[in-house]
Amino acid sequence: MKRIVSVLLASAMLLTLVSCSKAEETTKKKKKTKKTTEETEETTEEPTDEPTETTEEPTTTTTEESTASTTAPQGNPVQPLHSRVDRIDAGYGRHIDSNGEDYLERISIIMDYIDITSDEVPELYAAVNDVYDSLQLDLESTYDTMVKELEEGKSPEWYSTSSYTELYRDDTYLFSFVMLQNDKVPENHQVAETHTYWSKTAEEVKLSDVITDMDSVIPVVKEYVELCYWADLMDELEPNLRDFSCPFTLSYDAIYFFYGNISIKIPIRDIPNSVNYSFFGMAPDEYFLELDGKSSLQWDLDGDGVPEDFSVEGIYKNPNDPTLLTGLAIHHNGKDTVIEDEIIWGELHPSENCDYLMKSRDGIFLYVQVGVDEGRSYVILEYKNGEWTNASKFENDAIFYARPYDPQSVILSTSSILPMYWWYSFYTLEGHPTDPQFETILYYGMTWLFEAKTDIPCYRLDDDFNVTGEEVIPQGSIISLKMYDPEIDQFLISVCHADYMEDYYVTVDVNDNYPYDISGIPLEDALNGLY
Repeated sequence: MKRIVSVLLASAMLLTLVSCSKAEETTKKKKKTKKTTEETEETTEEPTDEPTETTEEPTTTTTEESTASTTAPQGNPVQPLHSRVDRIDAGYGRHIDSNGEDYLERISIIMDYIDITSDEVPELYAAVNDVYDSLQLDLESTYDTMVKELEEGKSPEWYSTSSYTELYRDDTYLFSFVMLQNDKVPENHQVAETHTYWSKTAEEVKLSDVITDMDSVIPVVKEYVELCYWADLMDELEPNLRDFSCPFTLSYDAIYFFYGNISIKIPIRDIPNSVNYSFFGMAPDEYFLELDGKSSLQWDLDGDGVPEDFSVEGIYKNPNDPTLLTGLAIHHNGKDTVIEDEIIWGELHPSENCDYLMKSRDGIFLYVQVGVDEGRSYVILEYKNGEWTNASKFENDAIFYARPYDPQSVILSTSSILPMYWWYSFYTLEGHPTDPQFETILYYGMTWLFEAKTDIPCYRLDDDFNVTGEEVIPQGSIISLKMYDPEIDQFLISVCHADYMEDYYVTVDVNDNYPYDISGIPLEDALNGLY
């Protein structure tokens, strides 16, 4: 797997540039350095955990009368691995100016991969690496085909080849994730390719290990499918469930089934007698949970060993219009809390699985996505002393920006705009989420491509992101704006090559006040592709 270089954008010469964690710079045909057998023998003891045994039996609160019970986290028998999801991300293009057409035709390759930083699980490291090595070769093959078509003057059949990763379990007991690919991948890769491993042995968990009574599970899946999606989907999904071939992931309180890129959360509270409980319930001190299609979950929030019912409901200005959201009602422990604020607007999106409950070192927080298709944002609520309060007021109007599978990785984001271009400034969660500490401008996500309309003065960076001198981006170069630092008004720019491993980085000065310019050149005179 190609190594994404951890970089420090040095404060050299005129720059006090950003320090960037895991920038997307890649090295041609290099894989991440793997631990040698000798290193493993010296630093890691042979795993002794049996895959089907737990370090500590989770507490199960079930009665003969109850069918809506779940396991409560008992102690902390597992520890988080704090793995990272990093990204290979690049693009190329050509400027078209004929018959009145004037635009940039763009292609891209995007691949998330998991960087397991812990040395406790060498077998898991190797297994996950192998999965991504295979996928990367296939994605690169598609990308090379697109480049060839572009350079022959053809419009590529596809404009992007991509794979995105979401982690569901990342601890010393279980490791579960999904890779969501676009359709342009070989048949050996599903649109949703899932893997769940016993962390210590890297033995893959099968769906038949988890589900003990599929006949009882299928009606519950059907209920959630009809609630969140469309009834016909069940006709396609059911055969895969019955033969135990359906892609799945595991969280602490649920099993997720996938159909294409659709994830369907089935809480174990709804299938209490149909699963092997040893897979669920145990959680580290810090964890996240995703609300289900009913905007609810069942979990022990206060640590007394008894799971609590929890749900979120929208309050609407007009009960008959679900796009006029004015507040949220939280139902928890038999108590209703109403949160009303101007930031709560549009509609609630429970069926899209975008609402999270997170336990971090700083407390318990709920992230609820609101808005409409034209724009969405998160409302952040905090649970303290048995009360829910609004914690959505951030400095610089920052908003939540990340799937919080690891609470230590939660970040906040602000955004500003140039004509037809977005950049993001990121903040780490230090202390309390209402007091974000500015760290850097971390790039995450494919940015827009442009063509240099003229030579553009810049500062060249070496492979370690140190400034090596002043030069120019040659006219006609395809460039990608990667990061922006508002404190020193500079862009980090990737100068693109058809072979994306030959891309290099520069920085340019930016005037953030209208009329905008880079390196003293008005944007309209500097860049093609500003739509």
